[in-house]
Amino acid sequence: MSDRYGSIAIEPDTPGTPLSKKDKPVPRRRKAVPKKPKNSRKPLVITLVVFFIISSYFLTATYLLPLAVKKYLPQYIASQSGLHLTIDNIDLNPLNFQLTLRQITADTAVPSTSGPLLKIDSLFIDLDFTSLIRNSFTCDKLVIDNLALNLIRYKDKSYNLPILSFFSGTQKHGQIIDFASLPFLFSLNNIDINNSQIYFVDQVTDKTHEIEELQLAIPTLSNFSFQSKNYITPHFSAVINGSPITLSGEAVQLDENQGFQTKLSCSIQSLNLAPYFSYLPASFPLTMTQGQADTSLEISFVPNRKQGDRLRIDIKMNASDLKFGGKTEPLEITIPALTLDAVITPMGKKFHVNDIITKKIQISASEELTASALHALFFPRREQVNNTSPTITIDRFLTDQGTVIFRSTDTTRKVIRSQWNGLQVSIKDFDPGKSSGNINISGEHAGDKGSFSWQGEVTPSGKIQGKLLLNNFSAATFIRQIAPESGDNIAGVASFSGDLSFYSTEGDLLSYIFEGGMLHFQNLKISQKRPPGSRQNLYASPESAIQKTNSTSGIFSLQEQTSA
Repeated sequence: MSDRYGSIAIEPDTPGTPLSKKDKPVPRRRKAVPKKPKNSRKPLVITLVVFFIISSYFLTATYLLPLAVKKYLPQYIASQSGLHLTIDNIDLNPLNFQLTLRQITADTAVPSTSGPLLKIDSLFIDLDFTSLIRNSFTCDKLVIDNLALNLIRYKDKSYNLPILSFFSGTQKHGQIIDFASLPFLFSLNNIDINNSQIYFVDQVTDKTHEIEELQLAIPTLSNFSFQSKNYITPHFSAVINGSPITLSGEAVQLDENQGFQTKLSCSIQSLNLAPYFSYLPASFPLTMTQGQADTSLEISFVPNRKQGDRLRIDIKMNASDLKFGGKTEPLEITIPALTLDAVITPMGKKFHVNDIITKKIQISASEELTASALHALFFPRREQVNNTSPTITIDRFLTDQGTVIFRSTDTTRKVIRSQWNGLQVSIKDFDPGKSSGNINISGEHAGDKGSFSWQGEVTPSGKIQGKLLLNNFSAATFIRQIAPESGDNIAGVASFSGDLSFYSTEGDLLSYIFEGGMLHFQNLKISQKRPPGSRQNLYASPESAIQKTNSTSGIFSLQEQTSA
């Protein structure tokens, strides 16, 4: 059969037959691409650019920025406060953003004769530069050396320092400045003020105060949340009006996982108290004319305690040569020596006396003023007990060798003086809120040497009642209390014993009442200036006589009495 498509050999070539040179493929040769010449100027340009940027930064930070601050900061301060500010030298470390200002002076438009308002030798600020981008001012450290401040408070209660005048005019009396309401954010940390002084002239109280050798360390002052890596320990020391004062702080771990308690301790030596007494509230009835004290203060803050008890101030004081006077009424109080141990909780409005010990107190006052003061102490109003007004509790009060002079007027407006010597007063565990306490008092009358003693106790009803003993008083003293119109000459001595109670009546008046009293006369002699028989008139109605002495019941006892 014939092959219609022809024959195609499909057998491979004979193995082992080599290819001829003509049959071998010839590889193509690529054309060589010429290499571009290397640019040797590029690294130089990069280096120059980097050097220019760094140089510009250092030049700006080292020279231009300080010049700008020195020029424009005084203009800004003048426009905002009216103060004229000058800065001799400004240095900025471009590596760590530490700013140092030297020889700073700020003064008012009308300079004072006492010197510039503010002068600072050196001000160092460890600035957080990124805070400026966030529209806030933050620094990790602020150091002020040799600050001198001359403050003046004028009679209209404005200050020569504008910022103080602003706050004194806008803040309510007693209100604390609210830094959170300020239109900018700031956080000043590790504030350290060294070798500084403040000179304060107060034209309102006509007082001058000097603060010298001021050393102040404040961990932070901020109006927003900011956490620094390290904080300095709080510290304050200065010589205020010639008295050295030291205040140091520490954090104390409380028991039973109650958290930390922050304590600030202050020691004040030979402090002149009189200049500061005028800063007490206007309602305080006393003025101080003399007095000094060695005082130690311990200010504690415990966040975990209930509201009102978180802040407390422990006071220990040794005072001497204290002299007080009355603002509206004649009053003189002299205390040669006083030892005080007390605790104040300002937010809770409590004044707790652990111990008061005095000696040789001398008081001269009217009977009305004395009664008003005793009523305010021992019978506080109900709102005081409910913590709407300050309350006083006393663990122990001791005084001896005291003298009290009462002044009163009779119907002819003649001043009558009644002096009591050798007074001894003891008050223990007194708490008006709990209606508890013990009061003991004794002394002798300067006129007739009669002695008295009274031991009182606060009852649950709120009264203070106790046993009163009067010994060896002039008989005329008692009889003229019973019959004031008697003109008889009376001789002899008398004694009295009974229950004497004090209580408060409507209108906040101090009242008293005798109960179960016994009046005993000895060696009584009455020389009458009227016809015989007046003796019956004198003793005929003992009930009415008892009522005049505010006694509900009584017994009269006569021994060796005569009537002429």
